Order: sequence, then C-alpha cells, then structure tokens
Amino acid sequence: MAEQNILKTTLYGDILSSHLNVKNSSDSMLISQTMCGDYFSAIFAPHKRFTPRPTSQWWRVQSHEGVVKYHERLRGEGLAIYSLTAWGGRFGVFSVAGFGTEQVLAWGGADSLSQQLQMNFAAGYRVTSCCADGPMFYCVMTKGAEGFEGKAQMIIRRNSWATVSTKQ
Repeated sequence: MAEQNILKTTLYGDILSSHLNVKNSSDSMLISQTMCGDYFSAIFAPHKRFTPRPTSQWWRVQSHEGVVKYHERLRGEGLAIYSLTAWGGRFGVFSVAGFGTEQVLAWGGADSLSQQLQMNFAAGYRVTSCCADGPMFYCVMTKGAEGFEGKAQMIIRRNSWATVSTKQ
C-alpha cells in the first residue's frame, strides 16, 4: 500500500506511474484508491484477469464536470473506469481497456442516485467502483465486467454505522 500527501509532496500521476510503469514490466493494477484531505492511499496488486496489464490510463480531474467529460472521453477511446476516488472536488481515475462492454457514471444525492442505480441494475449494469465527495455519491456501473456478472448487489442506506446491516 502506498500513501502520499498528494498536494504537498507528489502528484497523483507520479505515484501511479511509479507503481504501474510498463517499463518495469509491472503487472500490478490499482485495485483500490482513496483520497482524504491531502492524502492519497492506494492498493496495488497483480490481477489474474489483467495479466499482462492491458492499456491503462490514470488522471487527476479537478471538478465534477471534468470527471463526467473525462468518462465520456475514455469510453470513446475504448477504456473503462476501473477505480474512482474523490475528495474536495478532486477526482482520481484509473481506467483500463477490456473492462466490460458498456459503462455509465451515475451520481447524485442519496435519493436521486438510488433511482439511477435501480434503473441501471434493471438494464444489466453492476456497480464496479464508487466513491463519495461531500453529499454527492458517484457510482461507476459496468455491463459485462468479469467477476461482477450474475452477482447480487444491493443498496443499503443508513444514517450511522451502528445501524448498518444486510437484514431487511
């Protein structure tokens, strides 16, 4: 796991490049990432589905509008978001080729997002990455993503950790 203060010491892209540099013959993938305040944490590991690692791209986006436009651009280039994180209006995006057949980015407050998720679930999409930025939630939903198809997913909203349960 790598942790860096991304605003004061290193750029997001530099951290990812150092772990994912193809010149180093790395088969590692960015499995999970989190930004909180000025800090960035990431888990890098080999992934048997992506060995050798396919074409990949990472970028730090500075706004909600920027991440929406970037997602549209990625899809036009045949890439899909594999991992998404956000904090304070900044987004970290890691994308790869060959991840699913279609992808949408859903966002909103808890109520409006829940409606979008239900509609996309019904259309065959599954949540493959998610994050929150203040009151906004972002869900990357992908069709045909190996490891996600045929698996149950559910939405559970609670107002405290003590009330989190899968029992309904």
